[in-house]
Amino acid sequence: MESLGYIIDSFYIKEIGYFIGTFLFMWGFYLMVKTEKSQEHTQYRNDINQTLKHSFCINPSCVRCSLYTKAIAEANCRLKTVCEKGNQSEVAIAEKITQFLKNTSLSSESFQKPNVLYLNILQSRPLWEGMDILTGLEYKFNIIKNEFKIVYDNHVDRWRNNVTAHGKWSIFSIINQGRTLTENITLCPNTFKIISSLPNLMQKNVFGNVAFSVVEPGTHIFPHYGPTNIRLRCHLGLITPKTCYMKVAEEIVTWEDGKCLVFDDSYLHSVEHAGTEEDGIRAILMIDLWHPDITEEEQQILDMAFAPL
Repeated sequence: MESLGYIIDSFYIKEIGYFIGTFLFMWGFYLMVKTEKSQEHTQYRNDINQTLKHSFCINPSCVRCSLYTKAIAEANCRLKTVCEKGNQSEVAIAEKITQFLKNTSLSSESFQKPNVLYLNILQSRPLWEGMDILTGLEYKFNIIKNEFKIVYDNHVDRWRNNVTAHGKWSIFSIINQGRTLTENITLCPNTFKIISSLPNLMQKNVFGNVAFSVVEPGTHIFPHYGPTNIRLRCHLGLITPKTCYMKVAEEIVTWEDGKCLVFDDSYLHSVEHAGTEEDGIRAILMIDLWHPDITEEEQQILDMAFAPL
């Protein structure tokens, strides 16, 4: 008859063996899943990098696609002048911005990769919610939508086409890279008055834009990064079929009539309108806003450094 001690020892040996076997199985499974995820991520990033090669427009005046080197060079020159002639506070801000222009501090794997100016001291997330300053904009949705319809239906010559993988993406600019387009404002004066009342509107530097934006069914806008993270981009939904969506980093969002969607466009983003002609166009009012972490004094220095080219 086996001793009690022997039975207990056998029991524990079996339990330990079972535990070790289970652990090794789970660890192997974890490594397998991790490897698959890593391979999927690498393939996804490779696909994105290939796509990004085709995401730049041919507009010679575009800061993001063509003039980013010039914008950086001129900003450095202007900031140097501030450092030589500004007061103590202005010099501190100018020196800080100059340092950020020299070092983006971003991984090649990052979903956020602006190619002109990146301030890593700012709060950072792809989507922004709860911005009370936009309530008034939403309240005046019908006024803006009515003026959009007039411009869209009657002034086709004032619209320009942007680069897309498929389909058609059209823009009617009100403020284009910091320049207010007087001839277009005359066609939507109430819209301009409404957006001008926004306290954080970006309108005096190359990163500031306001425009009506239309995406037609069957359109795919390439994944791309905006030029800077000092702005947030607001989309006020005007005509918003559910067949159209935007991907920002890894999040998918849709628009809603009369509601503002705010995101950081320095994150990788793309748009897909998977609908048919029956679904109709997607139309929004696009507005660039100052990042809320940037002070008024910093805004003034940035406006000076990145004045319209």
